[in-house]
Amino acid sequence: MKERIVQRFQAGAKTYEQSADIQRQVAANLSKHLPTISPKRILEIGCGTGIFSQYLVSLYPQARLNLLDISSAMVQICQQRFSSYPQIQVSCCDIELFQADEKFDLIVSNMTLHWLQDNLYKMDFLKNLLNQGGGLFFSILGENSFLEWKQICQDLQVEDGLLRFPSLASLRGYYPQWRFTEENIIYCYHSAYAFLHSFKQLGTQTSRIGYQPMTLSRLRQVIRHFDAQSFESIKMTYHVLYGNYCHI
Repeated sequence: MKERIVQRFQAGAKTYEQSADIQRQVAANLSKHLPTISPKRILEIGCGTGIFSQYLVSLYPQARLNLLDISSAMVQICQQRFSSYPQIQVSCCDIELFQADEKFDLIVSNMTLHWLQDNLYKMDFLKNLLNQGGGLFFSILGENSFLEWKQICQDLQVEDGLLRFPSLASLRGYYPQWRFTEENIIYCYHSAYAFLHSFKQLGTQTSRIGYQPMTLSRLRQVIRHFDAQSFESIKMTYHVLYGNYCHI
């Protein structure tokens, strides 16, 4: 599963920013949750091309930033973006294998940790990377994302193929000391094809384990059915969960 995720992000690195409107919007929203402190060391998990990293540079100009991503192609783009910033280190690394020589005052992640899937409920290891008084702030997709696509597939009795994202209730149950909020962002696409194509552009088209892809004729039928729902645009729900934790 993880290998497929990496392969998709490798392929989508060059076109990522062309379709990253939601990632940009969530990055802006997440930045408003960040604390007004002066951290010395910051870790970002899943930096991608550096969209959220730019907020960190602006908010904490004196901090040393360690930016991680599992895709070497994404890392290369991010390195080029911040090549003139000596305080920033960009590394290709799987966060589940990451070993730090020092702890961090702030750990952040924008629209990444949901890719951990079942291991999303084993994030306590991130607390061990925090200094006392440090904070963890992140955004992920929630269970009600892409409701419109799920409904169309249900109407036509086909599997939607989407990964299953966590519910707000399940995260609160696993992490009772963490704080969570949620929001629904409605994004409009020109067509059902544009929605699906954005997954490829972003490298986020990985389907859940065991899913049998639709035949091309069946997929075209689903797309036509979806497009017939609206004359102007296709609306899609992004259910975003924001979480934070303070290491006391």
